[in-house]
Amino acid sequence: MSFRSIILVSVVARLVCPVDVSAQVRVNPTGVNVNTQGATTVFLTYGGLRNQIPIEAFWCGALIPAAPARGSRCNPATIFGQLPIRYNQSQLSSGVLSDVMSIPPSVSRRAYQDAERGNTSSFYYVRRFVSTAGGPDEYVAVTCRLAE
Repeated sequence: MSFRSIILVSVVARLVCPVDVSAQVRVNPTGVNVNTQGATTVFLTYGGLRNQIPIEAFWCGALIPAAPARGSRCNPATIFGQLPIRYNQSQLSSGVLSDVMSIPPSVSRRAYQDAERGNTSSFYYVRRFVSTAGGPDEYVAVTCRLAE
């Protein structure tokens, strides 16, 4: 493929699928290993926040599209647990949110039991962000992998 063809394909793709990745909330790390026999604590950093605040968080076995919101949210049929708002330890500073995700043993146990039934051994921590300026909600997922 020639350089000109590559440029043309890039321009057409950008016009057909306009996605402003810089406007979306990002998380680091995007995947973590989880203790199957006890609690797991992970430090998460969310960036790209623009007039958005964290509202809720769930652990679940499967994701579904969050349309009309952005991202993927938990499939309600596969919820393993919810972060109680009183345990929210996140801190927002200059458009960056620092969060401590503590996965309780009860969530790890439910994920393990789900894997024993033949489902995947990974599950998700999904955080929902709400715009304070009238924009769409955004869901950001972290993949949690069961490890021993």
